Amino acid sequence: MNFSDFAVLTSLACCLFLPGQTRADEGPPVEKYLLEGRLADGAVAMQALIDADANDQQARFSLGVVQFLQAIEGLGQDHYRYGLLAGRARSITFMRLPLPENKEPEEISYEKARAILQNIIDRLKAAEKTLAAVEPDNVKLPLKIGKIHLDLNGDGEVNNAESMWHITQTLQRPTRPPEPAPPKEFPITFDAGD
Repeated sequence: MNFSDFAVLTSLACCLFLPGQTRADEGPPVEKYLLEGRLADGAVAMQALIDADANDQQARFSLGVVQFLQAIEGLGQDHYRYGLLAGRARSITFMRLPLPENKEPEEISYEKARAILQNIIDRLKAAEKTLAAVEPDNVKLPLKIGKIHLDLNGDGEVNNAESMWHITQTLQRPTRPPEPAPPKEFPITFDAGD
């Protein structure tokens, strides 16, 4: 694993802790959306919680996490739409998302290529703004990071290859893709020390 891969994995892990308490037998409200790869629904649900209680720091942080993941997912969808495969940008970590081949890609132009970059910048800025407004206090949260799913090709469905487990395994070992087995949970409990 090179430094940029380690930095990405560390960033993803550090972004996924949420303020507030959750019971050991249930995950935070955002978890079901993350595990099912329904990020847009998760963002709407977390915003509804914030609208109901502006002091709900867990919902605010959850929204920031979803927005961050939507930025990555959106980049994958943009790449898939235009048939941009990972092998062509191997040195830039986020450009190496494991995508299937699009047999009917849209034609790309200079303007569309610029829009891809602007979209990820705008999405990351939105996540940063949301996360900057969080006032963390007592933090303790278990997440099944490996089972989080991103709809990288934008088909409205997620599969094992679109799990964070398989994505990170592919980023770590690009010449040896992971087996098409169910993703591992890779549970991590985050607290204020993270």
